[in-house]
Amino acid sequence: MAIKKKGLITALIGITTASAAVAGSIWLIRSNQSTEIPDFTGQYRLDVERWAKDKNINENQLVFTYRYDEIGENDTVLSQNPAGGERLAEDEKFTVTLSRGADPNVEFTMPDFSGKTGKEIRKWFDDNKFLHVEYLYEYTEDETVSEGAFISSEPAAGAKLKRSANVSVHLYTKQLQEVTVPDLSGYSLNNIRAWADENRISLNIEYVESDTEPDGRITAVSVEPGTVIHTGDRITVTVISRIYHDTAETAPVAEPVPSANETATAPAAPAETVTAPPSVPEEKEPTVPHVPEQQEETPASTEPEQPQETPVPEEPEPVVEAPAVCPQRPLPSGMFPSEDSIYLFMNSEYPGCAVVISYYDNEQNNPSNMQGCASNYAIDDTTWQFEFYKEWNR
Repeated sequence: MAIKKKGLITALIGITTASAAVAGSIWLIRSNQSTEIPDFTGQYRLDVERWAKDKNINENQLVFTYRYDEIGENDTVLSQNPAGGERLAEDEKFTVTLSRGADPNVEFTMPDFSGKTGKEIRKWFDDNKFLHVEYLYEYTEDETVSEGAFISSEPAAGAKLKRSANVSVHLYTKQLQEVTVPDLSGYSLNNIRAWADENRISLNIEYVESDTEPDGRITAVSVEPGTVIHTGDRITVTVISRIYHDTAETAPVAEPVPSANETATAPAAPAETVTAPPSVPEEKEPTVPHVPEQQEETPASTEPEQPQETPVPEEPEPVVEAPAVCPQRPLPSGMFPSEDSIYLFMNSEYPGCAVVISYYDNEQNNPSNMQGCASNYAIDDTTWQFEFYKEWNR
């Protein structure tokens, strides 16, 4: 009996060990079906989408929501669920909250800019994140007036206005000179502003809303490249203003943060996210029954009918797919903040297209000390050139 008991104990130990091994295998299989999530806070939507593509995350698992934020730029990640360091199961949703920029409904009081320089005025509007400010230059020969001195503003000092309002600031310029317009279609909006300020060009920015185009893309310039204009002349640049759609069922309510400027008043109530009503299908016209036309009777032929040959159907010509080539029109430079974003976009949209990147990175070829993509163009069918302004911190 003692021997049998020993054999029974040995058998139970073997079963227990085997069960543990099976359980361990199941746990390993399940753990391999989940993916560790990085902390994307402060990064961009493009970074999240690139990570999801690299990790083969299903697009249906990604949920993007937007809310206004006084600090984060458009499309920067504000929060995420699950958090960084946690694992995402195969059937689990990954919710990422992104910034849609500062709340355009926050209200301010227009300051009195008398005695201020153009640089000081721009700083006030930039710090308070105004969206539509144009600077108009007027030439003067008055020696007592300093370059960039303030003339007037629309609205005038003391007026209440939201940061989404259209604002015009009139400044003096004493430099009357010729300016050759570069190809601004390849510039970012910030670089266009820097170019206009440096050359004292009156810049009018018109925004066109789009729910598909990237925010800040330059779509049109009123003056052709190479045109010679003068200090104070006005050009119009048309820019995409992104319409943000929440993919979550319920979007977080925006909580605007009041400006620290002393002239700012309490912010207005945040605008609610408006969901477009469902489209109503167009009414179709009632179908009119077809009535066959009456054909004239023809006398019966006495000749025997000849058998008709059945036509042989022609085989469709095979569709030949065109080889992937580089694009033949300028790409929106504003969507390329880094080399990584360029390579990701070109590899996904134009596989096989070679990319060449060069920099304007010194005082001679980047006198305004700017940062960002300056221009881009096709060298040939297989190669695309990108030229970047690289800030050199003078």
